[in-house]
Amino acid sequence: VFAAKLGANNILVTIVETQIVGDSPEKNPEIISASLKSFNALLNKQPDLFDAESLSLVIKLIQEFKENTQILSLTLQWLAKSCIMHENNRQNIIGADIMTYLKPLVGIKNDVIIRDLCACFRVEFGKAHEHARIIASSVLVELTQLLPEYEDPLLLSDMILTIASLAVRQELCVAVEDANGLEYVFDVMKKHPDHPKLNKEALKLLRALAGNDTTKVHIVQKGAAPIVQNILVIHKENEQVAGTALACISTLTLRVKDNSTAFFETGVAENIADVMTLHPKSKVVQRNAAWAIRNMVSRSRDQCDSFLSHGVEDLLNQAMKDHPSVIQDVKAALRDLGCKVHLKEEWTGTAEKAKIISNPYRGSYQKSYARKQIDDESDVRFLHSEQYSNAGM
Repeated sequence: VFAAKLGANNILVTIVETQIVGDSPEKNPEIISASLKSFNALLNKQPDLFDAESLSLVIKLIQEFKENTQILSLTLQWLAKSCIMHENNRQNIIGADIMTYLKPLVGIKNDVIIRDLCACFRVEFGKAHEHARIIASSVLVELTQLLPEYEDPLLLSDMILTIASLAVRQELCVAVEDANGLEYVFDVMKKHPDHPKLNKEALKLLRALAGNDTTKVHIVQKGAAPIVQNILVIHKENEQVAGTALACISTLTLRVKDNSTAFFETGVAENIADVMTLHPKSKVVQRNAAWAIRNMVSRSRDQCDSFLSHGVEDLLNQAMKDHPSVIQDVKAALRDLGCKVHLKEEWTGTAEKAKIISNPYRGSYQKSYARKQIDDESDVRFLHSEQYSNAGM
């Protein structure tokens, strides 16, 4: 903070601009790299330092140093940090048509650059859906098609997370599917079944793509059910991955009977019960399990006996006691399983009825008001007789 107050940012801008002007023989990549490291340190929690001059410098660096991995990586990190907690910077960066300069970088086969690019693409801009559409229209298909090119699970996690962050519209879900995104994600999950972070992000991507109803059907038709069930079994002791897998099942089986049948045939009913037993204190796991159960049986009542045979009724009743905030989700699952459940009627109109009966006002207005508020004819007749007797009629 003190360095920024003394004008360190302006000094660094001057140093870097001096290094990249024209064909200056004074260009020194080490000086530029050191300056960019300082920029990144200064910008930490001080995004106000990033101004129009800084943005112009970023664009120049991207154009000038595409072949220098270190400088390009530091530049992309600087760009990503400038957007954190700063809406004006985000808007200005998109307004400067930054995607024109970032899109060509996707073709650079370099793990470091791809990871830093993904961080830039994932920044939550204002007008989120519109800006996601702009970014996605430039790089979503290319990024999806890069998945088979890499083997590093952590890099693949970043790429899949980025694709999920950009696929926020119906047509973008279709674009990922058309780019063979489903097959690529399934291959990644099959190759790295033991990697928790990678599979958690892959499950989230499947949920995001299922936002398009047609794509949701295709996801299961192309073999998602056994893959997701296998991930649930492998990572059943990992609360986060198991919870995400249950959420994925609930999304894919929502209002689609064939999808529910496909999951049921994998034996997932027993797996869901096992996960609920392993994580009784996890509200997220219990809620997501209730969602999955409810969505699977709501249109396939023949599955109820199988779920009940694995003890889910007792598990759901215990979840209601342990996690009152998700009681409605649990009750919905119990109801669709055909179990006994007490559904509380939140509003009966009793208090309003009593208020009308005790109202001292008389006349035709009171009679019409009573008819509006009380549907039961006997109550209306009783009310009118009381009014007439009190009025001496």
